[in-house]
Amino acid sequence: HIDGLKACMELFEELEKGGIQNCFFEVNVCEGGCIKGPASDKWQQSLVRAKMDLEDQVAYQEEAQGIEGRDIELQKTFKDRRVHDRTPSDTEMEQILHAMGKYTKEDELNCGACGYPTCRAKATAVYQKKAEIGMCLPYAVAQAESMSNIVMDVTPSMIMIIDKDMRIRECNKKAREMLGVSREEALERYIFEFLDDKDIAEVLNTRQQIVHKKLNLETMKLTVVESIIYIESLESVLVTYQDITREEKAKEQHYNLKMETVEMAQKVIDKQMMVAQEIAGLLGETTAETKVTLSKLRDSILFEEED
Repeated sequence: HIDGLKACMELFEELEKGGIQNCFFEVNVCEGGCIKGPASDKWQQSLVRAKMDLEDQVAYQEEAQGIEGRDIELQKTFKDRRVHDRTPSDTEMEQILHAMGKYTKEDELNCGACGYPTCRAKATAVYQKKAEIGMCLPYAVAQAESMSNIVMDVTPSMIMIIDKDMRIRECNKKAREMLGVSREEALERYIFEFLDDKDIAEVLNTRQQIVHKKLNLETMKLTVVESIIYIESLESVLVTYQDITREEKAKEQHYNLKMETVEMAQKVIDKQMMVAQEIAGLLGETTAETKVTLSKLRDSILFEEED
């Protein structure tokens, strides 16, 4: 009864030198071996009993024939194939913490509600794609219960927060209705999938806000007033679209009514001018005929007096 294949081969060679040709070996790869290995407790069997059973079974086995064990390779090389996870840099760690709502040391509560011992361990797991940002319970509760979110959701204007990668970080109820997606889906999408992002990219690059710019959203068939404000602490922009489609249509209708009124007035003026010109023409002809008649009458009277 020996432990290890190497010791087995060495003993075999020693026995062979001593003239012993046939022998039985019980080889245990692990400590305790099959006689009393790690799983043998469930059998409730003693080591002595197991050893006796094994020896009885070996005694009844026929002698092996034609087995040559000298050329059998008994060595095995194992390679280290462990997966080494990447760790985020300081900049990447800060970006992930900001996305989790952790901007200062005081914000890092290390409460463990997410299943990780610290907020930075959770951020590392997010970086390694082993966790989601929304798994931070304090941040989720703060987001859900904040008054600003309530105001944001009941506002009739579209409101969105877009980060520097053009990814939608937050959006209110009106925005979700206009985009036709749920909140979960929206937070996995990019703004350029829905709208022209030219103005948003400009504000992110220049950090100069755009306020009250009238814009036509062709994809949604809306006329809106666009405002884009840069948020330095989030490295993102707050985008609002105030729907003025109804007001613009009302203005257009009012303008068209005014133009129709002007055209009608112009037609009346033109018609009056034509009538005036016709009357003037008639008056002019009558005046000319009267002048000729009176001139003839005058001449006839003068000529009669001379005669």
